[in-house]
Amino acid sequence: MIEMRKGDSLNYSNQIPGWAKIAHLVIFFFLALLSLGGFGLGAYLLWTGLWGGALLSLVTGAVISWAAWFTWKNSKLYTDHRFETGLNDEGLFSYYKDLKQGTERKHLIPYGSMREVLIARKTRYLPTGGNRPGSYRIGAQMIIQWENERGETDYAFFGMENKEEVLQWVRRLMSQGVTVMTSTANVSLAAPADYQTGYGQLEKQSYAGEAGLDDIGTTTRKDLPAWRSPEMEQARELKRQQHDKKWFKPLYLVLLMVNLLIAALWMPNWEVAEDVFSENSPSFMFILINTVALFIFGRYWRATRRWFRPLVDTLLIYAVQALGLAVSGLFRKSTAMYYEAAWIDTLTVGVFICLSFAAAQLAARVRKARRARNERHSAGG
Repeated sequence: MIEMRKGDSLNYSNQIPGWAKIAHLVIFFFLALLSLGGFGLGAYLLWTGLWGGALLSLVTGAVISWAAWFTWKNSKLYTDHRFETGLNDEGLFSYYKDLKQGTERKHLIPYGSMREVLIARKTRYLPTGGNRPGSYRIGAQMIIQWENERGETDYAFFGMENKEEVLQWVRRLMSQGVTVMTSTANVSLAAPADYQTGYGQLEKQSYAGEAGLDDIGTTTRKDLPAWRSPEMEQARELKRQQHDKKWFKPLYLVLLMVNLLIAALWMPNWEVAEDVFSENSPSFMFILINTVALFIFGRYWRATRRWFRPLVDTLLIYAVQALGLAVSGLFRKSTAMYYEAAWIDTLTVGVFICLSFAAAQLAARVRKARRARNERHSAGG
């Protein structure tokens, strides 16, 4: 995200002072040196055989390397590109130049083409550090509805967190005869394309003075309820289904296959005592892996999950383990005690995932109820 800074009048630019550019470089080189030190220490510890320290050093070096890369990429947004936007005597202008390639683009939305400007809300999370929860800064999202050269309705956007700057925009727009509306809806989740179908569904009222903008620039502990149109909800659900099909469902099948292979190739070698796997076996580690994997790949936090999902997962896990043991029995001597031990382990997994499923579903319903209550409160206010 590129931060725009206010310049003269109502103009904004992404340009930063020279000292800030130097600061970015200093931070980048400092992080780069730290990451090299982490990798060097990790290599030395590997050579001396201190595996735990080596792993910690290498992971730390990798994390710092990512931070250095992120710092470098972020600085490029200000050194390789120039963005300018704002209101001038003709309308809303925007200017972009690629400083490396030399290409540039200009665009102007004349005041006469603006049908209306809606001042909605947009929030930004402010972390406090440590374990304390952060807060949310309430800003204004200026939504400009205008008619393009083809006679089609289009939308442009600009965000601000300073009430006085918003009032300056309002005075300029109204002086040019542009209709100004306000809305308390939080449009932080809305993408530009969402307004083509959802803009008319936003609650709004005519601008009635600066008192209606008093919350802009303030902070709140709880985020404002986010506005979503029905089309946004449908797109969100479709995207979720596509993501599940691409990632979660294949990973779930991989988990079943891993259980099958372990039961066929490794489990018959585990030590069994009194019909359960002994403490010396990898049984407990296997239980933890299955519990965590089923929670994640089964998406237990989704409110749409049915109550019997953990029971189905438990039976599937045991079915593939029993199949693996049966395959193993074709090539080696196997006894029924392995089936019993596997069943007891699977029941343990079943207890864990049932408890985690119940906790996740309760949390999902609490969030849903709180969101509905906030939305009713927002609509009432």
